[in-house]
Amino acid sequence: MKMSLQDALSNWLSIQLVVELRTDDEAAKETADWFLEVLLEDHQVTSPSYQYDKETERYQVLFTQEGTQKSKEYPSDYAEVILRQIKENPEQFKNYHEVSTEL
Repeated sequence: MKMSLQDALSNWLSIQLVVELRTDDEAAKETADWFLEVLLEDHQVTSPSYQYDKETERYQVLFTQEGTQKSKEYPSDYAEVILRQIKENPEQFKNYHEVSTEL
């Protein structure tokens, strides 16, 4: 079953926020790349990007679909769930890179 465009965009946004926080997290990068594949192959979406509006506390995901510029908005509390969990419970979300260097 194909993931909806709405879900694929929100998942891409959520993991992209993690990638930007944890730049050496290969698992997060691979997950973001996988969602990019889903967006391209299942929904013909290219060039996703986002911007944050502090006034409305919303993220706007900008993308091109079949040659047309489009956007979708997500509330920050929704988009930042994974990020917040990682920040609040870092011991539960160790970066694989950090774990391997501890050995």
